[in-house]
Amino acid sequence: MKRSEFVTFATLMSILLLASFWIAKNRMESFQLGYEIAQLEKEKDKLLEEGRSLQAKRIALQSPIALIKKNEELQLDLVPPEDWLELPKEP
Repeated sequence: MKRSEFVTFATLMSILLLASFWIAKNRMESFQLGYEIAQLEKEKDKLLEEGRSLQAKRIALQSPIALIKKNEELQLDLVPPEDWLELPKEP
């Protein structure tokens, strides 16, 4: 094997080795990003479910029945709005 052939062979092998390292690095990054995306989607679904649950709880707590029960539990002497609110008189 001549020196020029050896240099050409060594150069091609170096290029192939670098290309294979580059491909392996990109595949590892791709797998890592896929894993991160899956984790973030799981977290998003969990947060959406938690948001729906909190929304339902807020609606239940704001219902008039729940407010009346809470008023009775706390033994607050609240006056209904009709007793203190002045409505405009009809002409």
